[in-house]
Amino acid sequence: MSIKNDDPLLTTAQAADYLGLRPVTLNNWRSQGISDTPDFVRMGRFKIFYRRSSLDAYINAHEVKSAA
Repeated sequence: MSIKNDDPLLTTAQAADYLGLRPVTLNNWRSQGISDTPDFVRMGRFKIFYRRSSLDAYINAHEVKSAA
């Protein structure tokens, strides 16, 4: 059985880099329970990953259209 990797899981560091943020920002958002943040996957107690599609959805949801 092969698994397609069309939507890879990214580490917090990779996700932060993808979003142009620092990893500590994503860590703080999670620990503070801020609701308007990218969805993440928790595997075990300390393993946190982000799907690239969740990061793209977060970016799209925060896109601001020009008023002009």
